Amino acid sequence: MRLMRSSAPAISRNATIGRGKRMGLGTPDRPDHRAVAQPRRQQPTPVRERAEPVKLRCVGLSPRMVSLVDLENGECRYPYGGDKEGEAILFCGHPRLAGSSYCKPHFHLTRDSGCYPERAAGPVALRLVDAA
Repeated sequence: MRLMRSSAPAISRNATIGRGKRMGLGTPDRPDHRAVAQPRRQQPTPVRERAEPVKLRCVGLSPRMVSLVDLENGECRYPYGGDKEGEAILFCGHPRLAGSSYCKPHFHLTRDSGCYPERAAGPVALRLVDAA
């Protein structure tokens, strides 16, 4: 038995539906969505008020800028740097406040007056691995 190919061009389902709609052969149970649609109304552009510049909080403390590897157990872990591509992240390095990871000025900088106290910092075990 030999199969014969049809000489009619292959037409997709969407092409057939589109041609049927252009010929007015829409389904009677579905109304034309263009007849129901309301014209869009242009919304006025809101006027933006100038925002007040943000006042940054800072501490009167010059950090020691200690790398993570050189950071000792009782030193402040407040980070500096790392904002730009390839910039190293260094840490404050001043003596920590008891029960905190930060020195007293950085502890108060990172907390609002109505916040809960920071949980006690536990021991951290660092493991150095060889890079392959």
